Amino acid sequence: MKRSSRRLAFTVVSAAVGTGLTVTAPAGASPKEAPAAVAATKAQSRTVEGTAGRDGGVWYLRAKHSGKCLTVHGASTAKDAAVDQYTCVNRANQRWRLLYTSEWGLAYIVSESGGKCLDVQGGSKKNGARFITWDCNSRQNQKFHVRNLTGHVAIKPLHASSKCLDIPGASRKNNVRAVLWTCKGVTDQQFKNDVA
Repeated sequence: MKRSSRRLAFTVVSAAVGTGLTVTAPAGASPKEAPAAVAATKAQSRTVEGTAGRDGGVWYLRAKHSGKCLTVHGASTAKDAAVDQYTCVNRANQRWRLLYTSEWGLAYIVSESGGKCLDVQGGSKKNGARFITWDCNSRQNQKFHVRNLTGHVAIKPLHASSKCLDIPGASRKNNVRAVLWTCKGVTDQQFKNDVA
């Protein structure tokens, strides 16, 4: 069976852990692939082509330095669409769904407007590499650590662990492309995740 066409789903059971639910391994996963049970608060299971995981909800990702939202440029639903910052206008192209993978702490970040995944273009690890949306797949340049930084998050791709999603030059202008850059803990690399 081709990996790209395979769909996996998480089984959600009602075993109480505190006030949440317990999420078990992906359906059909071998014991070796099975992650430890993860507590999930009212999260539902959701499948996107090429991905599987616990639904972490839908969020606006608002840049700390500018207050602008991470946006799929022009509300494009095509693959290879630019990702930039733009004044928050509460549209689908500014809403992002976090789908946690079976790998601890990693998530796909999926655009609500086109169902495409946030992606580091070409899997580049170089400073200045652009963020785009692309068909969801299992490549490392679409898996992200969404690391909490006291009310804000840093978005770090798995394939380039010392790099973060960055708004260049801490610009406050609309349509400035999101790029990959060495993580420095600065405000143009931090995003407030507001529930959509």
